[in-house]
Amino acid sequence: MTITVRYFGQLRVLTGKEEERVTCSSDTRLFFLICRLGEQYGQNFRLITLNEDTSSLRASLIILMDGQAVDKAKSVVAKETKEISLFTAIAGG
Repeated sequence: MTITVRYFGQLRVLTGKEEERVTCSSDTRLFFLICRLGEQYGQNFRLITLNEDTSSLRASLIILMDGQAVDKAKSVVAKETKEISLFTAIAGG
C-alpha cells in the first residue's frame, strides 16, 4: 500500500520535503516505518525521531495517522491509512 508521509518543523527542514509517498505493507509497525525513513534521511533524522538507544520513538515526536493522534508504541499502519503526519515538539516561552 502507498501512504503519504507529511513532515513538519525540523523534519521538513531535514528531509527537504513537505510530503512524500511511501510504500509499506498493511501490517508495518509505525516504529519500523520511522526507522526506514531514518535510514533514508540519516543521523539527524534519527536523533529527532528515535530515543538514544534507537529501540523506541522519542516522546517528543508527535504522530498523526489520518489526522488522529496515535499510540506510538502500539501503532500499526492500517491498510486504510492514507496519511501519516510527523511533527517535532515545539518549545519556547
